[in-house]
Amino acid sequence: MLGVRQILPASVQHAGDSEAGSHEGTHLIATKNRWSRVVLIFPNLTPDVWCQFSFEIACETDDAARQEPDYATVGIDFQAGDGSSIDFASVPGLVRGQIDPFQFPVGGPGLCDGHSSQSHTRKVRIAFLVPAPATQAQVTIRSWRNTKPFVVGNLSLVQFVQGNTEPNPAGDELAASVAERNASPDARRNWPILSTSPRWFQFGLVPRHNLFVRGQLVAESTSSEGTLVRVVYRDEQGHEIPPPYADLPSAPGIGAFISIPTRSRARRFTLELTAPENAGTVELGFCTTGDTSRIELVLPLEVSLGYDLLLENIEEDAAKGPGDFLSATIRRLAGATADTQAVHVSRLVNHWVAASTLASPSRILGRLRSLHQREQDRVSSGRLHIEGFPDWELPLLPTWDEDPFHSPAWRMRYHSLIWLLDFESSDRTEALKRSIELALSWSRANSWSEPSDELRFHPSLVAQRLEVLIDLLSRQVETDWKLSSEQLHGLLGEAIRHGIALAEIIGQNAIPPSVSYLHAAVSLLAAAQALSRIPLATYWEGLALHKLREGFDELMGPNGDFHIQSLHERLELVSLGTILRTTLNASPGVTSLNEHLAPRLKEAMRRLIALTDPGGVLPPFGETPFTLRHASWIRKLLSSYGRDLMRDKDIRAELSYPQGTRIFAAPDSDLIAARFYEQGRTWGYFCATLSKQCPFAGHSDTTSFVFASGSRRWIVDSSGSTLGHVGDARRYLTSPRAHNVAIPNGRIPSAGTAWLKSHFSIAGVHIYEVCSNVHGPSLVHRRIFALSETLGSLAVIDHFSSEEEPVSFEAFLHFDPETVVSIASEQLAVGFQSKQKLRIQPLAISGQPDGLEVVRGRRSPPSLQGFISRNSGQLLAASVLRYGFFGQRNVCGGVLMALDEVSYRSILEAVRSPDFLDRLHLSSLT
Repeated sequence: MLGVRQILPASVQHAGDSEAGSHEGTHLIATKNRWSRVVLIFPNLTPDVWCQFSFEIACETDDAARQEPDYATVGIDFQAGDGSSIDFASVPGLVRGQIDPFQFPVGGPGLCDGHSSQSHTRKVRIAFLVPAPATQAQVTIRSWRNTKPFVVGNLSLVQFVQGNTEPNPAGDELAASVAERNASPDARRNWPILSTSPRWFQFGLVPRHNLFVRGQLVAESTSSEGTLVRVVYRDEQGHEIPPPYADLPSAPGIGAFISIPTRSRARRFTLELTAPENAGTVELGFCTTGDTSRIELVLPLEVSLGYDLLLENIEEDAAKGPGDFLSATIRRLAGATADTQAVHVSRLVNHWVAASTLASPSRILGRLRSLHQREQDRVSSGRLHIEGFPDWELPLLPTWDEDPFHSPAWRMRYHSLIWLLDFESSDRTEALKRSIELALSWSRANSWSEPSDELRFHPSLVAQRLEVLIDLLSRQVETDWKLSSEQLHGLLGEAIRHGIALAEIIGQNAIPPSVSYLHAAVSLLAAAQALSRIPLATYWEGLALHKLREGFDELMGPNGDFHIQSLHERLELVSLGTILRTTLNASPGVTSLNEHLAPRLKEAMRRLIALTDPGGVLPPFGETPFTLRHASWIRKLLSSYGRDLMRDKDIRAELSYPQGTRIFAAPDSDLIAARFYEQGRTWGYFCATLSKQCPFAGHSDTTSFVFASGSRRWIVDSSGSTLGHVGDARRYLTSPRAHNVAIPNGRIPSAGTAWLKSHFSIAGVHIYEVCSNVHGPSLVHRRIFALSETLGSLAVIDHFSSEEEPVSFEAFLHFDPETVVSIASEQLAVGFQSKQKLRIQPLAISGQPDGLEVVRGRRSPPSLQGFISRNSGQLLAASVLRYGFFGQRNVCGGVLMALDEVSYRSILEAVRSPDFLDRLHLSSLT
């Protein structure tokens, strides 16, 4: 049974010419895009419980935008009980908004599953978690791209939990089980609870410029006495500069401080810090004034420099004033008295990039790419070679708008400029000259204020280009050939421009913590160490170290558990942390970060090694841009950068790859995995993902799985990257239909998560009972996996129940492209690969089978089907088996897959046994 509670709005307001509709409960949203809106306040929400907000939307027949994917938006602001907004870094189910803190784009009524239709009405369902300590939500339905007014009606907000059989003394109908609660990440897991002992943060400073630190405090009650921020400045040698400091009070035993009162439950603050003249760093210690009510510091903090050093304003100065971007930066750094005569600028530049001061570049992102063991992007005989694409003749003067293969994946590699570091030539100096000419050409052609292609300014590409620019500067100072003054200023200026951009991206939290976020922080840190004499270097280093710690904490728990969907990205995360520990200059800040990361990296590494299949590959759930042998990646990582990790007995044990059957299933894990491996025998592997999903951020693959048996991969995942594809291909690869999941009543699964409810064995067959909430408040869903001991067979069974409507569902099995699938009868399909055959047989426990269908390479509407993603964003046709069941309000069925008769009999007897049916409460359905 579901626990469901409907929440009624406490207030409804209209703005931007919107108004109440002609029928009760409807609202007319006008055409002032972004500003026409209806705003609803929903109070008395239960924290850490999932919601579904639903409504019907109807547009006019001649609305030109009725097929736009962002026809309208729903914005959500999470608030404390007193109405003060809480600044969460991320919320499961939603993406960061442009106007509202979080948003959900709403496709026009003319869209049906990403494709056009003639309908002018549509039902919208939005699922999201209400993160603690929020107890109220402001929900705004906004005009976005509509050209005519539209109407919304039947608005409903419900909170729901799956059935909970655990004791619940409070009698709360929304009391989730422990497993369900643990399946959704705690939004404030990294928020420190303040006490009288300060929580210290250190930041670098730019001479003659103020530092701004913004954040928020969340208090348990408004009766709190507030918070103190203790302030300590240090010089470049790390020695404390004693107070008094300008504009700051001080007290004995405390020193200089800033007081932040808490008059509301959530209080935002801005600290503007004016440093003493010789200060290099500042330390901020957040603490309470006494043992008051609970006060938490919301992380991440926002850190920035003042107006003068914003990239947008430096760009404007460079466009209006004399000189180039570098001259404008020098003017802004030094103030009104700056000497920007050519002689002075050249003297500064020579001081900053002399061979004795420009550190050898660490190339951390380049080292990470080398672990992939893919062919390097390069230029040979005047042709650009990017792996996965035909060679392309590089123009003598590129326009930088080239897109010969109409591929986002190619454009990303092209604009990363990493191929400039591998310019084949018999004359190294000539190759370097050509590389620098092209880098400067890219700089002149690409405006940061008016980009012609947003993709080329993706944070990961900015980070990679900065590394390339630093590398080119380093190579130049090591040769006898010298750049002209104009070229040197242009190259250094572009490197500084990239550094300022990255500092703003991570400092202002422009993107949520992700692998791209860490790429940006790592590149900025390496640039700060390489260009250690520029006035921005200390600020960059302090900011990058702070954001690296915040980013790793957000994505990886202290016990090595992950808060990131993709296993490919998990390995990138662990690789970045491991490379950091052995590559960067061991400053005190770097040493502190490494000590902080070491324990979690060790446990995370052990888990990833254990999860590789016997063929050396990690399951391709979530963002998986290309296919790799992850075992080779891991071994190269450990041998090059992790020799201390290889001395750990637990990691050594996993590297030995123990033989036999191994099971990886824990209540706190978002994966279930099993493998069978013995020398001289064929191997088997299974893995299912229970990770949370969001329709507009990643892949909708919760409860999807992969299966290998007889040393061959049979059931695979479509994988792919949201950046490497566009249009229909991108929508398909991230949709549920591209994964091995079930879809009930034709209703696309929403945001949500899954968790392991129970695990037991029957006669050597391992049974996993998984619950999920991705199908909303009207359906209870369980997915049951049954595995034979040697993984010769697998059963996948879905159980849907509803108190409101009859249930039917369809489910999908995606096969390896080398597998041919045929339907022998309505009750039997067979997969053929090499000389092996996989038997696939439907099994109905409650309800009726709805037939079998094989699709391979279908591109016609209503959607793509029968493709998987491979390297360089290519779609490869592959067989997909669709099966289904229908019935009344309880439907339970699935498929049995077996490689041989013995395995088939063992799995069939297990799932038909009374013990199986009783333990899973299915006896009443048969």
